[in-house]
Amino acid sequence: MCTIVAMLRPNGEDRLLFLENHDKVDAEYLGEDVRIIEGNRVVALFDYRSKGIVCGYSLEAGIFGGVANVPGFKGSMSRGVLLREVLSGSKGLSGAIETIEVRLRSGLYGSANYVLGDMEGLFRIESLGGRLYISAAKDSLVVTNRFRDMDFKPEKDFHQRIIENSLMRESYIQTYIQGKGLTLGDFLRIATHHGKEVSVCRHGGSDTLTLSSVIFHVKEGRPPKILYSIGNPCENQYKEFIA
Repeated sequence: MCTIVAMLRPNGEDRLLFLENHDKVDAEYLGEDVRIIEGNRVVALFDYRSKGIVCGYSLEAGIFGGVANVPGFKGSMSRGVLLREVLSGSKGLSGAIETIEVRLRSGLYGSANYVLGDMEGLFRIESLGGRLYISAAKDSLVVTNRFRDMDFKPEKDFHQRIIENSLMRESYIQTYIQGKGLTLGDFLRIATHHGKEVSVCRHGGSDTLTLSSVIFHVKEGRPPKILYSIGNPCENQYKEFIA
């Protein structure tokens, strides 16, 4: 489970702010770290269990992306490995979208939402058993663990609760970001948010547990800055990854 927020040109100085909080529900967890994935030198949050990535930023191709699982359809192939291969092997955004579309239409991957972008464009890709819905965003995306455009009705109550919580997280974030310039400080506040009814940062129990948080921060004319926190971001300081 995940919460993704991506914004192009969020204020007068920054080119990109991208956040992904990585949450655990019921899958086996063996740990993760931030590392360089060879190919396009992708700075990525690497998952030890799947050998795939949760999100990544290509230092060479200038493309970035993340994946958020959607409950409902289990595939035989890893969504994280797919994202790793797309970001590390694509020359640019159009090639990345073409590659992921071909691979997802095979129907071998579990249901998910993907975000792909570069400094000029943002795309949301919904995938369910070989069916796809690809949409472009003007300058911002908020993505969680539910489909926005794809028709899908969960059969399990637990899955329905995940989708309802996802909608509440999205509503909170959309309200927060509407009509104002966003800064790195705003993204840190979103990542660590706790509310009475819904929280972006999650602490287990009957809810999911936030395992990590990653932010890609790109300023005009400067190298990208990658910040990460392993564990709940409200309890741990973000560190900067030096490529």
